[in-house]
Amino acid sequence: MALDRKAAWLRGVDYFPRFVAERAPTPLHELNMDDESLLLVWTFQDEPRAALVRQMNYHHVLQGEHGGEPFVVSFCMVCHAGVGLHPRVDGETLNFSCGGIYQGQSLLIDDESESYWDPLSGECLLGEKEGARLKQFSVELMTCSDALAAHPSLLCHVADRGFAKAVFGRFGMFRMAGKGFLPPGFKGIMAGTDVRRPRMEKGLGVVVRKKARWYSQDAI
Repeated sequence: MALDRKAAWLRGVDYFPRFVAERAPTPLHELNMDDESLLLVWTFQDEPRAALVRQMNYHHVLQGEHGGEPFVVSFCMVCHAGVGLHPRVDGETLNFSCGGIYQGQSLLIDDESESYWDPLSGECLLGEKEGARLKQFSVELMTCSDALAAHPSLLCHVADRGFAKAVFGRFGMFRMAGKGFLPPGFKGIMAGTDVRRPRMEKGLGVVVRKKARWYSQDAI
């Protein structure tokens, strides 16, 4: 996917402050979360880990290391999608934060070259490493109750708390539960409206090579 610089908000490193998993993760059952609170859950180095969606709404990206291997988890609260990425290119480990917004989703930026990356495909869209692609691993969106049922000893990475993070995180959870809206200024960074579906309709788009199919939220 080519990036149109005129339509992108390119803000540089730490447009949203980064979330680095420096502390040991906390057992999820010790956090006393509501059963319906949402988590991102993934398995890395054969061990399941999690992060709170309300914190990922603010940071957009989490980076850490497990078993000597670095990992990145990105989350887009507009499309409610999370992806795991291996942050190594040609043997070099890159360090990521949210660097801007394009097509309604956050852009990742690496410290080392300040190149911009698509957070879901792992493709570098602009900069020194343009064309490179990070390997992916799967991330699931789960409720706390479902996550604990699947992984009773699940460990969760928790970011430092703060007023701005709390407000932004709660706002993001409202957007996920409600009908959603297009934030001010976002229209200018979108490629255009697909008139075949209602504006801001929620659902799931599946693209396989050159074929695409849309499933509305009601159908799912």
